[in-house]
Amino acid sequence: MGGNFLTRLGEQAVDLKKYSNKVVHRAVLPRTEAVYQDTLAAYDIWREKHPEASSPPDIQAYKAFLVSVGRAKTGRVYKRPLPDTMDGFRRDFEAGWQRERDYKFPESVTVTIREFIKSGLKEEIGMQEGEMEKHYLSPDDITEALEFLWCKDFIDYKGIHRERSRVDLADSILMYCFTSARTGEVHESTARRAAARCKKDRGAGDMDPAVKAEHGDDQKLSAEALAACYKHFELSIQWVEGEVMLVLMYGREYVKGYWRKKKWELPKHAFYEIYKQKTPLLVSLLVYFLPSASADNAFCDYQSVDELLDEVDRLEKWGGMKSARVVPIRFNKAVMDTPVFRPYNELCISSSTGTGRGADAFGKSFAALSRRMGSLRNFMVRACRRWALNEAGSRYSEVARQKFAGQADRDVFGKYYAHPLSEIDGPATFLGIESREEHIKNLRSMAIYRNADLWQLLPSNKELEFQKRGDILALDTAINELGSKIAMAVGEEQRELHLQQRRLRNRRRQLYTEALRDFQESQPRKFGETTSSRTSPSTSTYFNYIRRVMPERDTLAKILPMKVELRSPQGREALRAMEALCKQDCRIAYRTSLQPIDGKCICKKQIDKYFPHRRWTHLYRCYEEHIRKMGGNDSAELCFECDRWFQGKESWNDHCREHLDNPENLFRYDWIIFRQAPVKAGFCGFCLWDNTLTPARRMRQYIFDEDRSKLRDHYEDHLQRVQGNPTCENPLCKEKFQSTGDLRHHLVDFHCAPLHQEKKRKREVSSTSEEKECLDSDLTKGKRQRALEDLKDPGDIRCPICLKTVSGDLFQQYARGRSYMTCKEERKLCKAHRVKEAQEEWVRCGYPLINWDHLRKRLHNHRSLLRLIIESSSQFFFEKSLEFNIQEIQKTRKDNQGKGGAPRLSDYRTHSYGFYGPKAYHVLGDEIACLAADDLRSAAATKPLIRSCGGVADYIAQVLVPEIITLFVVEDMAVTDVQARTILEDSRELGEILNEE
Repeated sequence: MGGNFLTRLGEQAVDLKKYSNKVVHRAVLPRTEAVYQDTLAAYDIWREKHPEASSPPDIQAYKAFLVSVGRAKTGRVYKRPLPDTMDGFRRDFEAGWQRERDYKFPESVTVTIREFIKSGLKEEIGMQEGEMEKHYLSPDDITEALEFLWCKDFIDYKGIHRERSRVDLADSILMYCFTSARTGEVHESTARRAAARCKKDRGAGDMDPAVKAEHGDDQKLSAEALAACYKHFELSIQWVEGEVMLVLMYGREYVKGYWRKKKWELPKHAFYEIYKQKTPLLVSLLVYFLPSASADNAFCDYQSVDELLDEVDRLEKWGGMKSARVVPIRFNKAVMDTPVFRPYNELCISSSTGTGRGADAFGKSFAALSRRMGSLRNFMVRACRRWALNEAGSRYSEVARQKFAGQADRDVFGKYYAHPLSEIDGPATFLGIESREEHIKNLRSMAIYRNADLWQLLPSNKELEFQKRGDILALDTAINELGSKIAMAVGEEQRELHLQQRRLRNRRRQLYTEALRDFQESQPRKFGETTSSRTSPSTSTYFNYIRRVMPERDTLAKILPMKVELRSPQGREALRAMEALCKQDCRIAYRTSLQPIDGKCICKKQIDKYFPHRRWTHLYRCYEEHIRKMGGNDSAELCFECDRWFQGKESWNDHCREHLDNPENLFRYDWIIFRQAPVKAGFCGFCLWDNTLTPARRMRQYIFDEDRSKLRDHYEDHLQRVQGNPTCENPLCKEKFQSTGDLRHHLVDFHCAPLHQEKKRKREVSSTSEEKECLDSDLTKGKRQRALEDLKDPGDIRCPICLKTVSGDLFQQYARGRSYMTCKEERKLCKAHRVKEAQEEWVRCGYPLINWDHLRKRLHNHRSLLRLIIESSSQFFFEKSLEFNIQEIQKTRKDNQGKGGAPRLSDYRTHSYGFYGPKAYHVLGDEIACLAADDLRSAAATKPLIRSCGGVADYIAQVLVPEIITLFVVEDMAVTDVQARTILEDSRELGEILNEE
């Protein structure tokens, strides 16, 4: 300190009254502060019922308060919380008093309460000792999980780019394994998300310190700032130990307590292209990251992964890398703040809003993957972290391990991460012989919980038992009742009913999962000895079929398990397939034999003019006709197993014989439609093995919509003829059964036969007080059950869908003497009796007959009226009504969501076409569009109503067609305009039944 400093210091005068002696506590995040405040609020609420308790609490009040808390809390391991949980609550409670109310509990009180929790509280409320299971995920576990994900997985993810979700899941799993990151450090932590998306009106004192440091009082922090973004990655080409390879560095910015750390304290991790040992390609992180980044247009200088790898090859041949050492690969600045892992509806970079995928969503996906691959326990990120830190502890220094883990306390590892199974081989150490370590790693891994034949669905007999349970019947009835109410409700009431129905469905799904978990725990582990120990092929073989319409997935399933390098020919092929998966729209697939050409069918029609689920049917019909004419034969057949066309009955018969001689691919009998593409045809499991039939008849393929009910009925006919102790005729099976019911369950479970569901027996719901509180027992019978009851009275036969009375003749026309009807037959019956009733109503009301051909001619006579409506500045009736509807919708949107916008046609109740029905729009709408095309084109630019209603098409549907139809009713029935509109509104349902689209 020089003289100048002392001189300047002497000149400084400070007002001491501006500063207080208040102790400042260590800063914590708002969510932590909220936990402290919740414990204090709990005590305040408890004191309202115990006014004699002191504040701050003495030992007596403290003990009584903890007893109440322990009884109110719900445990995760047992019904009551664990002692450790209650001790954690005690720590938060005491920290809250110290921070919020400036009171520090004496050490004697803290020790007394700590001991009370371990003894007195434990006995009084019945707490049990225990803890959450701490599992470890080994490299073998992860390899098996990734191999299942790419080579066996049967799940189809949501969204347009749904296979990108699979790529991101694999990428995330390896990133957690290779970095030992916590769940919320790569994906967006739910707690941090809440802290980041704070509102401007919050006080600065509540501000997240990280937010305050970076953004001051503005408090704006976008969601991507709390997830792994492209700005956290650095990609380069490097000279490493005599080889040129790609190296990716990832900086873990959001470690625990990140806002207190300096940047040099944050851990960074490097991933590289070429491992020292040969490993399967699927455990290379770059095989997932590079295609994802390319699909996001993240590279400045390369348009594809192939171009990037070509650059690496050029630098390797160049020979100058030994001196250059590192060549950076630049990322586009536009994507630097974009999260690498995003929600399923933002996987396309153009639709990204900057939101990162939640850590909770990833955790659920990871756990679901483990269950699908046959694990009885969920895989968790913490299990990856435990294994990584244990391995790091045995190979590297303690400082390196702590840096790798992002930990500051050296005792954390021994307390929470070190595995209790000793690494020391006791027998070998004592005997002085060479030690083993593989068995120790096996016991540390989750292989012990793995059952490759684990059932993913309840067997059919167990599912039938589940469906007959009283609580399930009650839930099904309540869900159906809410569905009826939803159809009649509107607005906020409809939203509330939807929410109630969703809760009931979630509860039903939860009960099913619990039943499935109980069955899985009791499933035999003696593989191959009995059918009860085998899993159903409905999930285990599903991918083998759907890969037929996914060439990229098929390629990856073959290459990823191979031990090849990233830049090998196989590696490049895998990267190209992975990049295609990240970019392509995966909602619709096509078979090679049923492909559109340049978006058109071979009949030259645009394929996208058909509904997605109808496209393959149209393609099939056209290809079939084309191939039949081309060969000059009377038939053409497509083998859905081989994806080949056959001309003529003889060649088809020979081909069927080849399949029957090799029945390995004929084990399951169901049809499979995947992404609107036919993957597999259905077969009859009885006819397939009937040697008295021709091969073509035995292998009849059921695939079209109309075939499905036929196949179910066909199975029922076979089952009704079964007598004695039946046998499964499949040559790969040949199991014998005690009854037809056992054979039915076997066909469904092990051959995926599409049988009719067995009817639930009529039963009363058990009248427990809990069920009576939730649902009335009188509502436990479904519509079909009530309809079957009504059949006992032949004079009062009810429709099983709407429960209206129908004639016996009409009912038997669809029941065909059976004791059941398929869903499709029930719908046909319901439609038939509604049409009959509507026709009688038409005659009774005296509505005129409609000549649809003459209707167009009548329209031409009113062309001047159309022009007047379109060009007039004054509004006609339906224009006024439409404008009112639009205003109401916009008002509702602003009230509910804070935004307006032009409503869609589906947003409001459309104007009625009355007994003319929706067909009127298709007949008159196109004609009006042609007649008044020029007038509508001019009005669209000048008339605000046309723009606000959504365009010319909606204006025609909501104004012009109703006005013309009203005029027709006035002319035909000699009524006024007001009466005509009333007639149209009253006959709306009639028209929708008789004159459909």
